[in-house]
This record gives sequence, C-alpha cells and structure tokens, in this order.
Amino acid sequence: MESPIRTLIVDDEPTAQEVLAEYVGRHAGLEAVGTCGSAVEAANTLRDEAVDLLLLDVEMPEMSGMELVKMMEDPPAVVLVTASEEYAVEAFELAAVDYLVKPVRYARFLEAINRVEGQSGGAAGASGPGDG
Repeated sequence: MESPIRTLIVDDEPTAQEVLAEYVGRHAGLEAVGTCGSAVEAANTLRDEAVDLLLLDVEMPEMSGMELVKMMEDPPAVVLVTASEEYAVEAFELAAVDYLVKPVRYARFLEAINRVEGQSGGAAGASGPGDG
C-alpha cells in the first residue's frame, strides 16, 4: 500500500478547519499532519514537517495563502479553499491542483483529492470506492 498523502490544513476559520479535518480523516489515502490558523504558522510548520498537500485558505490576516505559496521554493501540492471565486485565475497561475469554494461539500473535496493523487502518479485513472 502506498504511504498516505501528508496533509496540512491552513485556515483562519475554526469551522473550516474542523470540516476539512473531518474530510481528511474520512479518506484512507490522507494523513493529517496538523492544522494552522494562519499562513505564518503554516510557514513555521513547513520548516519542520514534510508535507505532500496543503489545503490552503486564501484570505487570512498577516499573509495570504497565495503569498505563502509564492515564497516557497518547492511547494507541495496545493488545493486552495476559499469563500471567494475571484482568486481562481491566480490559483492556476500558482499551479494549484484545485480550487474549492466554501462551503466545501465532501464529494467536491474527493474530486480535488483524486486530482492530487493523479498528479502524484499513484492513482491516475483509477476509480475510488463507491461509498466511503
């Protein structure tokens, strides 16, 4: 079995953190390595933790999710999670794997994770289980 995708959740909204953490916990292919309430906290965590995937909010105080990705030399896969659709073009300029608009439904979350798995090479073209 492949090792799970090490996932860091970065969002300044506790409710969004809880929902994303629940979704990550439901997916056998993901492992939550932590939750950060700001991009600054995430930058510090990323210095110490190996992360394969960032579930990253865009609009946060002090530093946006976009700014965090831009400052990273070799960013992990990024799925942006935001309440606004206005950042979609910039998201794809940053090579984000996907762009989720809050409130995020689990089925849509799974689509994003399938894209991440496809990019990592392991599950490209494979279909997941019917019910989780």
